[in-house]
Amino acid sequence: MVRDGARARYDPSVVGVFLKIMGITVTEATAGPELCVAASDLKVGLKLSRDIFGQEGSLLLSKGYALDERLVQQLKKYGEKSAQPFEVWVVHS
Repeated sequence: MVRDGARARYDPSVVGVFLKIMGITVTEATAGPELCVAASDLKVGLKLSRDIFGQEGSLLLSKGYALDERLVQQLKKYGEKSAQPFEVWVVHS
């Protein structure tokens, strides 16, 4: 809710600081704003702003894919099993 109100309802610099405190990274990409989201925080309908690669470098999902319930659950499980922090870049609307 807060991040959706950036620019329209809230000062974007304040929203950026708030999201940083909450552990969410916000960056402006060439295709528009995007958010780095922990796998455990993924939601249905989020659209990938970057490709997702597995630990061995294989492509798991391509940029532009909209997450459905099945994929959200699979990515959460993948994140739980991963030795490294597993984060996903999504389009910030």
